[in-house]
Amino acid sequence: METKVLLFSVDTYNRWELDEMSDSEKYELACTASSVGYDEASVLSLDEFSRLLNDEGINMNNVWVYFVTI
Repeated sequence: METKVLLFSVDTYNRWELDEMSDSEKYELACTASSVGYDEASVLSLDEFSRLLNDEGINMNNVWVYFVTI
């Protein structure tokens, strides 16, 4: 099993709806949105997330963050 970081745009996704989803449902939703090329969701490894966050590559004010184990 692997832990992934899912980022969802606060402008596109409702936090309470995301909270009701299982980890696998959130993961599938984020994978689908990111594969289409929209910036509304991202799937990152823990290393990618750490690097982007430390390099200020992520604006944490505009995303819902979920850690899921897949």
